[in-house]
Amino acid sequence: MVRLGWAVRLPKYLGLALGVVVALSPIVMNPISAEDDKAAAKQQQPQLPVSAEQALYLIRSTLLTLNDANRSGNYSVLRDLAAPDFQARNSAADLALGFTDLRRRNFDLFSVALAAPQLSTPPYLDPNKMLRLTGFFPTRPLQINFDLTFQNVANQWRPYGISVATPQAPRKPPRRRRPLRPRRTRPRRTERIRTAERARPLSGVCTSCRSVGMVRAGGRADHDPSHHMIPRMLDTRPDRIRKLLADLVGFDTISDRTNLPLIAHIESYLAALGVGFERIVDETGQKASLWVTIGPEDRPGLVLSGHTDVVPVAGQDWSHDPFKLVERDGRLYGRGTTDMKGFVAVCLAMVPDMVEARLKTPIHLAISYDEEIGCVGVRPMLGEVAKKRVKPLGAFIGEPTQMQVIIGHKGKHGVRATFRGLARHSSIAPDGVNAIEYASELIVEIRRRAVLLAGKRSTDSLYDVPHSTLLTSIVHGGAALNIVPDTCTVDFECRGIGITESREVTDAIVAWAKAEIEPAMKARHPECGIDFEEILDYPALDTAADATIVTLAKSLAGRNDHAKVAFGTEASLFASMAGIPSVVIGPGAIAQAHTPDEFVEMSELLKCAGFVEKLIAHCAKG
Repeated sequence: MVRLGWAVRLPKYLGLALGVVVALSPIVMNPISAEDDKAAAKQQQPQLPVSAEQALYLIRSTLLTLNDANRSGNYSVLRDLAAPDFQARNSAADLALGFTDLRRRNFDLFSVALAAPQLSTPPYLDPNKMLRLTGFFPTRPLQINFDLTFQNVANQWRPYGISVATPQAPRKPPRRRRPLRPRRTRPRRTERIRTAERARPLSGVCTSCRSVGMVRAGGRADHDPSHHMIPRMLDTRPDRIRKLLADLVGFDTISDRTNLPLIAHIESYLAALGVGFERIVDETGQKASLWVTIGPEDRPGLVLSGHTDVVPVAGQDWSHDPFKLVERDGRLYGRGTTDMKGFVAVCLAMVPDMVEARLKTPIHLAISYDEEIGCVGVRPMLGEVAKKRVKPLGAFIGEPTQMQVIIGHKGKHGVRATFRGLARHSSIAPDGVNAIEYASELIVEIRRRAVLLAGKRSTDSLYDVPHSTLLTSIVHGGAALNIVPDTCTVDFECRGIGITESREVTDAIVAWAKAEIEPAMKARHPECGIDFEEILDYPALDTAADATIVTLAKSLAGRNDHAKVAFGTEASLFASMAGIPSVVIGPGAIAQAHTPDEFVEMSELLKCAGFVEKLIAHCAKG
């Protein structure tokens, strides 16, 4: 019956007395005496890291303390009695989040004080010298499975990992009748901790979702609702980030589609933590931003800002589904992992820490949409923020910079020119007005001016491309080979170093085209000409190197350097629209953004989490 040869008899109510009266006080490890060694050798049993009494005590006291925390909603005692490493990685809010299901179901663990636990294996030390106690209580109708890990701290076993599940108890086999036998006097029944031959295996993570307390894309819980655990200390933060990022990547939020399912998912996550938020919906009702405040609302705070939209995947050669997170060799692959759902996932993963810290200076999360098509979604949100009585002190925009502090970036102005020609059969081409040919004159002029800009290098050596850039990016025109094209559109952009330089350059090109090209077209036919429309505009960012927000960002990032970049972000709009000093700093490299098989390194996400952790500590001080 005892497959591994370990069975110890104990008084039935010994564990009850220890568990109720002493709760989770650490156990001092008792040395095994020579006499015990001889007895063990005589019985040919392996030497165990703890005695049977200690094992029973640790199991019961841990689960009963957890039960008290579930009933009161206060997990501080449970956390304080755990190992220091566990405390460092798990706040009381983390524990409350992890054990939400047990608390919601009002599941009472008190029966562990009465029932006898059955161990899947004898107590053993894992390769990290952690004590493992794994098994179940044969309670009904739900069985209580446990997988507990303890760390030796100053010769005391203290909780390091807690895993609890409550599956349906197996059916009892039908009881067979036995012939009557003469009654015999038996000794009093004793309690036995024994090795169970068919104990349900437990693991540190859910075998379905690989994490804790979350729901997958679409809001469906796809793991056993009775499942409930806290991951081991070393895996807590990476697992939280990984799970949240998988959820976010799972939503297809290409800019021409709604982001409302993703926003609703984030709102559910925040609501479970007791965090309030404001939803700012666009005119179509299909897009929304979130403004989240953790901490006092009557004090100026600091902003962590990220966007939820991603660029298209059409025409790109992906090796897997771009909207399913794939992890290989420390890299997390999926559309938006770098730009910039990775940053958003880190911020969300750190919300429980923000709640637990009781911030004196609030932290805001600004989660926007349609950044990729011109920083569209952040503008209505900033309009609302600008109306608030208390303005934030500064903002960190989490675009990929490999956690380098970026104090400046170029502005951008995009223009679409639509050439209106006159269609004719190609056999009588001179009677028509060829829109493509006139558009080509504009393209040549754009190229000429781009060369001139490249020769005017800025004295600002912080830019990786130290001059303004100008280019034609999209051209559409023509209907058939034998038709003189009557329409052609040309999209072009300028990225300027100066605050207004990009618009100044494009305005000059528009004026040239109206003066040089359009008159010639109208001379051929009065209805021909050029129409111009603005398709994108955001100013440059130029935060002073000695600004308070820059100094703080360097302190949190643990580095003293700063730089400027060619790509644009929402940071310049925080500064220009709401007067909020801003810097750009986030995980991942811009070289991976928008590419097939886009990825972000887990190490980058953890560095970002460290940045946010320091920000929380800073805001907790006031």
